[in-house]
Amino acid sequence: GTIYLRSGHTEYCFRLEEREFLSTGIARLKAELEVKKIAKQKEEAEKVAKREEKRKKRLAEEKRKKKLAEERRKEKEKQEKLARENDKTLYAVSTGTGFAVTNDGHIVTNNHVISGCQDVKIHSDERELRAKVMNRDSVNDIALIKAEFKPKYVFPLKSDNPKLLEDVFVGGYPFGRALSSSVKATKGVVSSLAGLGNNYSQLQIDAPLQPGNSGGPIIDTKGQVIGVAVAKLDLRKVLKDFGTMPDDVNFGIKSNVVVNFLTSNQINVKTRPQRYITRDIIAKQITDGTYLLSCWMTMAQVEKLKEQKVMFENLQ
Repeated sequence: GTIYLRSGHTEYCFRLEEREFLSTGIARLKAELEVKKIAKQKEEAEKVAKREEKRKKRLAEEKRKKKLAEERRKEKEKQEKLARENDKTLYAVSTGTGFAVTNDGHIVTNNHVISGCQDVKIHSDERELRAKVMNRDSVNDIALIKAEFKPKYVFPLKSDNPKLLEDVFVGGYPFGRALSSSVKATKGVVSSLAGLGNNYSQLQIDAPLQPGNSGGPIIDTKGQVIGVAVAKLDLRKVLKDFGTMPDDVNFGIKSNVVVNFLTSNQINVKTRPQRYITRDIIAKQITDGTYLLSCWMTMAQVEKLKEQKVMFENLQ
């Protein structure tokens, strides 16, 4: 006959074989159910295994694609680097200032203005004159360059120390020609007779300086160069260390250091005492004796030095 069994929420129906005992039928049912259970478990295991296999294949494919993309990226960077290294084209990447010290075309500037440059050019009357680096003093950040031209004006250099609170004028080309092509001048006083860390080869001034002023002349009221503009405080660092923003704390290399440097390089400079002159004359001297300098490099050189110089975003 037909037997109905209930186990929990599941109901089973089966027929007893002819002359089959009930106990035997139940045992047979259990065996059949066990076989079905095992088969279902096997089927589920196979499904899990297939899903896992698909997952592994997907991960492996993603890893392969990621590795391939990374290899392509590295190869592209390698080719771009190789192209930059092989590219001999020169770009104007930074600017500074210099001033004439002889009638033979000798110009004084900062060493950091010309450091790493493959070419240095002096801009005079819309001309670009290729300059030769004659010598440099990396300790005091001074450099001497020369071009084949006759400056309109040659600055005299003061051989003795400047005086505290004396008036000064600074000539230069802040931000190169990004603002305008004419020379700029600022005014201030000598704030200290020593630079950072009691560096007595420097002086401190409050005349404003900007990137591009480096190497420009610091002039007294007699028209004598008493220093070479070299640096300004890092405002962000001072704000972080002291909690305040400094106003016009700038530095220059004293002229007697420059005189010693030039004399050691057999350059005769004007050091005779001068009379007080008008601002109009000082303005004319700054205009005629101060020059925009540009530093030219290959792209490979730019990559090495771009953290050390003020670079323009648009390379020319």
